[in-house]
Amino acid sequence: MKQIVIGRYREKQLMDDALNSERSELLAVYGRRRIGKTYLIREYLAKYIIFSVTGLSSDNRDAQLKNFMLKLQEINPKKITNNKIKDWIEAFYLLKII
Repeated sequence: MKQIVIGRYREKQLMDDALNSERSELLAVYGRRRIGKTYLIREYLAKYIIFSVTGLSSDNRDAQLKNFMLKLQEINPKKITNNKIKDWIEAFYLLKII
């Protein structure tokens, strides 16, 4: 059974605005843990999500990049063959080509 997102009117409006914008948009969602940030995004934007990765709590940059690379490999293992991403510029380039 599909659940609906109740409330969160301001957050849903911000997501709608980003989706309907004529420009590229980056939407950062942050807040205390266990309040439904990931659920809100996954449910409200489900039909638009092609790639999704959740950051690692309290881990360093290298661990975050490794996590990102592993998620890219899950999506397209034939295109993402290197085992180490050196920086976020390379990470987002790889995301662009999958």
